[in-house]
Amino acid sequence: MKKFFAIAAICAALFASCVKQDEMSGEKMENISLKAWMKKHHPELLGNYQELDNPDTDAKETMGEFYIDVIEWGDMLTPSNGNDLGGEPIMNQDTCWIYYNYTGRDLTGNVCVTRTEDIARMQNTYLDVTHYVPYGIYCGIDNYYGLVEGTYLAGRHKIKLDEKYVADKGFPSTEFLLRKGSKVRLYLPSRVGFGATGSDAEGGYEGQFVLDANRPVIMDIEVMRVFKNPSDCELDMVETLVKESNVRAGSDIWKKIVKDEDDEKLESEEGKTDGTFTGLYYTTDYKPGDERTALGYMQPHKDGTNNPYKDSDRYADMSTLNADIAKILNDKFADMTLEEGAEPKAVGEKTTVNVWYVGTFLDGFVFDTNIPEVKEYLFGSKSGKAISYNAENDKDDYISAWYRCIPLMHFGKWGAIITTSGYGYGADGKVGDTSTVAYPAYAYFYNYSNAYYYNDYYGYPVDYYGGMSGGNIGSSDGEDDGSSEDEARTEIMAYTPLIFYVFIEQNEVSED
Repeated sequence: MKKFFAIAAICAALFASCVKQDEMSGEKMENISLKAWMKKHHPELLGNYQELDNPDTDAKETMGEFYIDVIEWGDMLTPSNGNDLGGEPIMNQDTCWIYYNYTGRDLTGNVCVTRTEDIARMQNTYLDVTHYVPYGIYCGIDNYYGLVEGTYLAGRHKIKLDEKYVADKGFPSTEFLLRKGSKVRLYLPSRVGFGATGSDAEGGYEGQFVLDANRPVIMDIEVMRVFKNPSDCELDMVETLVKESNVRAGSDIWKKIVKDEDDEKLESEEGKTDGTFTGLYYTTDYKPGDERTALGYMQPHKDGTNNPYKDSDRYADMSTLNADIAKILNDKFADMTLEEGAEPKAVGEKTTVNVWYVGTFLDGFVFDTNIPEVKEYLFGSKSGKAISYNAENDKDDYISAWYRCIPLMHFGKWGAIITTSGYGYGADGKVGDTSTVAYPAYAYFYNYSNAYYYNDYYGYPVDYYGGMSGGNIGSSDGEDDGSSEDEARTEIMAYTPLIFYVFIEQNEVSED
C-alpha cells in the first residue's frame, strides 16, 4: 500500500509538472534556455541583458529581450552633413536609413546568413554573381520593412551596459547608442530574431546551415552609414559620377532626357522647370576601352573600398577587368559596328531593334548581361542572346530608363545609360536567387516606402516580366532559345542606381 501511494504521489507530481510546463509559453522557455546558455558560455554578458518595455501598453509587456556585446563603440566625431547623418545616433532620428553588414549564426556557431564576402568564401557559399556589399534598409521610428526585430530594437533604444563590463572594455559610458561605425554582437531569442520562419536567405547570402524556426540567433552587426533619404543619396551619386565623367571627357557627353510638351509624366514631374528627367542620363558617344568615354566607376563601396571584386584573384584589378571586357566587346561587335564617318541614325520609338547590354552598379560590378562572351568571362556561363526591343510596344515590359533612352541610341553603335532607381527597379529592387529557375516573370511594385519617400521624379511603375534578368539568368529576354542555362540572379537593392552599356544592331528587326 505504501508503495502504491508513493507511486501515486510521484505520478501526481509529474502530472503537476507537466501541467506547469504546458502553461509556460514556448517564448518564455526559450528565454530561460538562452539565459542558461549565456550563463555557461558568456557569463560576462549577463549584465548586458536588455528587457525593453512596450510603450504602447500599460500592461507589463516587453517589446523584446536580448543580450548584447559591443565590439566597437562607433563614430562619435563625424557631424551630420546634409543627407549624411555622420556619427549621429540612429535612435535620435525620426526617420533614417542605414547601410550595415551582418552575419547570423546559431548557438553552435553555424552560419545561416551573411553579407560578408570573406565569410561566404570560408564556408564555401560564395557566388560570383553576388554583390557582397552592406545592406540598405529603413530604420526609422516604425519598423516597416522587415529589419530583424532585435537589430531594430538595438538601434532605436538606449542600451544599458553592465558597469564592470564597461570598465573592463574601457568604454566611455554604461549607456550605448548604435551609430555609424558601431559593431555589436546580439544574442536574440527567436521572437526578435527570425521567428517562426527561421532564416531562408539565398542569393549568395545564405550560410551552409539553415536556421530552423523558433531558434535563437547570434547576429553580428556593423553599421557602415546612416542617412536620411535613400533617393537623395543615389541622386547625389549619379550626379557626381556624371559630372566627373563629363570633366574627364572634356565635354558634356552625358545628356538628360528632355520631355515633350504632351509628355504624360509632366504632371508627376511638377516643379522640374528645366524640362528634363532628374537622375536619368544617356550618351551615344560611349566606346568600350576608350578612356575619354570611360566612366571609371567613381563611386566606392559603402564600406570605403573601390573594388567590388576586391577578394577575387581574377578581378582584383578593376582596370584589368575593364580592359578585358572592352576587348571582348570590341572583338564581338567589330563586324556589326557602323563604319567610321558614316552618318548615325537614331532608333526611334516605333522601331524594333536587337539590343545587347552589360548592366553594372556604380562601383563596376556586373549584375547582368545578355552577351555570352562576357557572361562566360565573369560567371562561367555561355548563355544569352539579343533582346528584341520596341519602345512603343515594350514600354511596360522593361524598366522605364530603356523606354526613355533606347530610342535615342544609334544603329550599329554603342551607347550608355545612367539611371537612379526611379527609372530602374525602384523601392523594391530585385531579390537575389541561387536556386535553379526557369525564366520567371516578376512584377515589382512600389510598396509603402514609396509613400514615405516619394519623389516626383520617379518614373512609371517598375514592372519586370522576364525582361531585364537582373543577374545572369540564362536567356535574358525571358524566353528559352534552347541554348541558355538556368542560373542565379544578382540582388539589386532598393534605391540602387544602375549603368547600362548598350549596343544596337545595325538592322531593324523584321516584324514577320
